[in-house]
Amino acid sequence: MPRATRVAVLWNPSNPTAALELEETQVAARTLGVELAPVELREDAEFRAALDRVKGGNAGALVVLADTVTVARRRDLAKFAAKSRLPAVYPLGEFVDAGGLLAYGPTWTEAFHSVAILVDRILRGARPAELAVERPTRFELLVNLRAAKTLGLAIPSSLLTRADRVIQ
Repeated sequence: MPRATRVAVLWNPSNPTAALELEETQVAARTLGVELAPVELREDAEFRAALDRVKGGNAGALVVLADTVTVARRRDLAKFAAKSRLPAVYPLGEFVDAGGLLAYGPTWTEAFHSVAILVDRILRGARPAELAVERPTRFELLVNLRAAKTLGLAIPSSLLTRADRVIQ
């Protein structure tokens, strides 16, 4: 969405990882000349009110950060974005499988592989406090062309050729 100048970001301020992700998203937004409109969502009971704030915030797009609430409500978020004609980017492929437009984030396969390595080290006697925290190194890009069609968006072929998976 090259013309989007205001982007809503759905995030949970109680989640320390989301706070770091929001900070990095703000840095990128400033570089691109995009205004971010953070919308807090701490728990499921706030879901409807958060979506109302997104809708009322005059955003041209939506970024959803990973959290237990957003992952649990991925289908509702995809439906909301489609109904609101709001292009949205999600953190995990499960959002695209649920009807979302685009996802970019770490793969579950790599995450589970990393966990297995840590468990193996612990079972062999390593102290958990001495193990390094690892960040993901493999990320995947997923595009849902059905969602793009619903939103009236043409996805550039340059993006489609980079995608790890495209849903027709």
